[in-house]
Amino acid sequence: MPVVTSFSDIASPTVAADPARARGRPIKSVGNVLNLSTDSQLSKYKLEDLPSEAILQPGTFFKVDLWGYADIRIGTFTDPAALVSVLRAAGALVTPIANGDARHGQPLWQALGLAADPGGVIGIWAHGSVAAPTGAGSMRFALDYLHR
Repeated sequence: MPVVTSFSDIASPTVAADPARARGRPIKSVGNVLNLSTDSQLSKYKLEDLPSEAILQPGTFFKVDLWGYADIRIGTFTDPAALVSVLRAAGALVTPIANGDARHGQPLWQALGLAADPGGVIGIWAHGSVAAPTGAGSMRFALDYLHR
């Protein structure tokens, strides 16, 4: 068997590593969004704008047990479920990024399933379900990411 010397994608001497992946600055935003019992179905709630090349980390979470809608849909303005689509009853805490999963280490635009990097920032939105809320509620969240 041959002895091999190889390099990871952030240690290659010939290919420049993505700065966000190799030496990304950790940033964590925490927030809370409210819905009223009188909000309509399909309402939209902007959580934050993130750089399209940001890399979401496993510390990203949404505390959904007090959210007024029966289902949790978090994504972009036009794709409600790009990041999260679960029933509220599935658990109090939703973590869309897990250590080593398919989205781990991907830039935000890829984690959201976009075909290409739109550049700039991408708005992260929570969406009301196709049914009206069952009551007023709130969703606490943290967006944990790396950025150059």
